[in-house]
Amino acid sequence: AIRKGGESGAAVVPHKPQASLLLEAIRYESLEMPPNEKLPPAVVADFETWIKQGAIDPRAGTGSGGLQTDGDEFDIEEARKFWAFQPSCSHDAPKVKQSDWPRSKIDAFVLAAMEREGLSPTAPADRRTLARRVHYDLVGLPPTPEELDAFLSDRSDSAYEALVDRLLASPRFGEKWARLWLDVTRFAEDQAHIVGNNKSLFFPNAYLYRDWVINALNDDLPYDEFVRRQLAADLMPKIDDGEKVALGFMGLGPKYYRRNDPEVMADEWEDRVDTISRGLLGLTVACARCHDHKYDPIATEDYYALAGVFASTQMYNAPLGEAATEKNEKESKDEKSKAPKSAMHIVREGKPQNVKVQIRGNVKVLGDEVPRGFVRILSAESQRQSFTQGSGRLELAAAIVHRDNPLAARVVVNRIWGQLFGRHLVGTPSNFGLLGQRPSHPELLDDLAVRFMDEGWSLKKLIREIVLSSTYRQSSQPSNVS
Repeated sequence: AIRKGGESGAAVVPHKPQASLLLEAIRYESLEMPPNEKLPPAVVADFETWIKQGAIDPRAGTGSGGLQTDGDEFDIEEARKFWAFQPSCSHDAPKVKQSDWPRSKIDAFVLAAMEREGLSPTAPADRRTLARRVHYDLVGLPPTPEELDAFLSDRSDSAYEALVDRLLASPRFGEKWARLWLDVTRFAEDQAHIVGNNKSLFFPNAYLYRDWVINALNDDLPYDEFVRRQLAADLMPKIDDGEKVALGFMGLGPKYYRRNDPEVMADEWEDRVDTISRGLLGLTVACARCHDHKYDPIATEDYYALAGVFASTQMYNAPLGEAATEKNEKESKDEKSKAPKSAMHIVREGKPQNVKVQIRGNVKVLGDEVPRGFVRILSAESQRQSFTQGSGRLELAAAIVHRDNPLAARVVVNRIWGQLFGRHLVGTPSNFGLLGQRPSHPELLDDLAVRFMDEGWSLKKLIREIVLSSTYRQSSQPSNVS
């Protein structure tokens, strides 16, 4: 708009400050903008420099991540050249000089990167240190004196592997690793904005969702199924009613006062979109609520396509207990429990509806209606994938964990790696976009993501491979310490 201008001409002409009416106005040479007070000379100088350099639009970019646009549309093919939107693919293990060190492909990738920098692995950690490390990492507890003595006295080659398998089978495993997931899903048992003794927004049975997560991780429920059930267990065939507590993923999110006011509901939709996009996809889609994303190829329409899914979803107190279940089977599905102590707060289908773009995030200034759907840059086709089955929650879950989606597997693999090593392969685990960090070992991340999907999305297999690696077994002491 500023380049097109109006009746007086273009407000900004790239590379030509003297022809740019904007600069003339802020210098107070003709118009006086801003009208109340002239801008400081340094700010005026910055505008002049910006115009001289071409009046670069930060949304357009210059090859730094595929943000070029064609008119008002993102150039999808160009945007997909950015690493995060490239399909994951397996890689051959790289050749290394110290060929006797790698125990797995993980080690080959890590060692190759070290050798390029003239580095060598540190010595293996002593067995006592390794036993304590793997206990804390897998079950969150130190070994008992008896457990430690048993491991130290077992000098067989398979002793460490047997220890890892025992810890993976422990019920404490799910308790430890559920903490990572519950943080991602912003789990809480009440609301942050409760006033006084108002307990209507308490979730006294939120522990049921927490326990579901723990049990799912202990059972090694495949990650793709783990995601589907938390988004749409009520819409999946052959799923027991007891599995519906998984819907606490969305149901335990923020609820605000003045419910059903447009401003309130818009804020709640933003929470759902933000939790899903950053937690599962590593994208900051909520940044596009008020305008196209400034750095990533995410249009405002992408945000409202997802918001429509949650606008079509109701949060409610599902009655607990066998009697309540039998009653619900006979009556209206609209049955609610008004007593939080006798209910689990989850979600269910509402009236399917699309939402209109809220110009600059203003619920009173509406633009075009956007069909419910997925983020365009992650849709298999060049057009945004639309959802037509009810709210679209089941279709959303399927789109997130589809093999063609380049992000879901990478994001969870990166979170697991960071939990075990204290440093992620991508240092910004919830932002794989342009402002996020680039992967330190891109081939390793991709190879792990592909094999993770190929091996049934098993979190336990992924964790097992990592903790059995030579990389994980290294001492934390640098090799040059005397």
